[in-house]
Amino acid sequence: MIYIVTNYSDEKISIGENDYVVGVDLGASQLLENEIRIDLAIGDFDSIKKEDLERIKKVAKKHIVLDKSKDETDLEAALKIFENGSKITIVGALKGERSDHYFNHFLLLNKYDNLDIKIIDKKNEITLLKKGNHFIKKEDYKYFSIFCLDSAIINVSAAFAYPLTYYEINLYSTNCISNELIKDNGYVEVINGQVILVKCK
Repeated sequence: MIYIVTNYSDEKISIGENDYVVGVDLGASQLLENEIRIDLAIGDFDSIKKEDLERIKKVAKKHIVLDKSKDETDLEAALKIFENGSKITIVGALKGERSDHYFNHFLLLNKYDNLDIKIIDKKNEITLLKKGNHFIKKEDYKYFSIFCLDSAIINVSAAFAYPLTYYEINLYSTNCISNELIKDNGYVEVINGQVILVKCK
């Protein structure tokens, strides 16, 4: 598993010996503060003090300092490093006050569909569902919302309060928000296209 930490988070992530830990900009500082190893620190580091950056450079196994004038976010620069199919959990990306970055995360999920990305915090999990049948566990999530940045056709099983059959969802669809699982598990089938699933507690 690849863990990418982008911002402050009180998520308790269990780092295994074979996991790869990336600190993106302020996320690297948070890893340092919490004494979690840093395999890679990457970013323009405009969110941290110069002395903290020097400490990060000493502790991280590898560091990449990006130019502040660039055509991509620090997170996108990190995602571009990894190979097709890499399993990535992004932590801390739903924190902070930057709604522009928050929206950008949805775009990155859709853009980097060659990666297996999950964005998490204490109350949410966001994933991309590509063509196929996807088993969904209720766990302790209350709401399940589906978004599409283009267009897709989906089936939502009868295990949900509001099932759908061959429903065409697009960028402007709003009736796939706040669905609920009435059973322990169900499924969402993506017949064509791809959609973003947001689980909320």
